[in-house]
Amino acid sequence: MNKKTNWLEQIANTKTYMPLNGLRYLDFIKFKESHYKLSRPIPFSIDNFETEMAKRRSNRDIEEWFQVEIGYRIERTCEAIKFFFRITLPEFFIRGKQGWSHSDTWGLDCYLSKVIQESVLHLKTITHGHPCGLKNMRQWKSILKKIAYTFEVAPTIGHEVNYIPSKDWNQKEYNKRKNQWKNCKDFRIMTKTESLKYEEGWRLFQEYFQNLWD
Repeated sequence: MNKKTNWLEQIANTKTYMPLNGLRYLDFIKFKESHYKLSRPIPFSIDNFETEMAKRRSNRDIEEWFQVEIGYRIERTCEAIKFFFRITLPEFFIRGKQGWSHSDTWGLDCYLSKVIQESVLHLKTITHGHPCGLKNMRQWKSILKKIAYTFEVAPTIGHEVNYIPSKDWNQKEYNKRKNQWKNCKDFRIMTKTESLKYEEGWRLFQEYFQNLWD
């Protein structure tokens, strides 16, 4: 039995019992799938994943390094190229024809938010008039800016920020949510001022929807 086989058996029989968090579990699944796709299965389980990874880094030979590090990257690049010609490029023309594509509906809120935000900011720079009832162009441009702000924030809610409706906002609720998400460095709770500003943009968008033209 060769040295590599002994190493693999050692890994298969190792138990660490270290619990894997969500991200580490995804690493485990991706690592397992990549080896099966390369027709190079390695016997391991969730129990010995951490130990196996450490031994793999210190003991792998040139052939395995090439297949895992280079082969996997080549495979991912080929998949990206196929995805471009199969999905991205055709849907570019579909979007040009009908204004949206099938892939846009995977995250329609984000897609529409970007369209509205960017087009409203463009309207703000080229507009030549303002709705009746407003005092001047400055007031109208201020309204457009507030609408654009709301649709800039909208796709980040649930991903980067936590939104508390202003009617439910209080310091106790704010502190409670802040404590819940304290370990997420890239996730924060909106202040009451931010919630009010976000809601104002929605209100103005509804009120002046029929006036979004030049």
